[in-house]
Amino acid sequence: MIKDVLPTVPENIRSKIQGRIYVTVRVLVDPAGNVMGVLMENAGPSKYFARISDQAAREWQFVPSDTDTDRVWLLEFEYTRDGAAVRTLEQ
Repeated sequence: MIKDVLPTVPENIRSKIQGRIYVTVRVLVDPAGNVMGVLMENAGPSKYFARISDQAAREWQFVPSDTDTDRVWLLEFEYTRDGAAVRTLEQ
């Protein structure tokens, strides 16, 4: 990753989280490492967290590829009272 963006969740919203909230976003990445498209794989229980996850995923920048083919990555955002984290998986 060249640039990975985590959503900032205000304290007043984080304090209301019970357990963990997961949002999974699939991103299409061009050979230069730019995000070309975003698909909501699992929006989770909240439109708010789905929206901020989508916005963050669009700002990511990946390492350029040695080939001319597009790549697909899965970004799994996790939200807790402590903040946001993300796990990535190339498809």
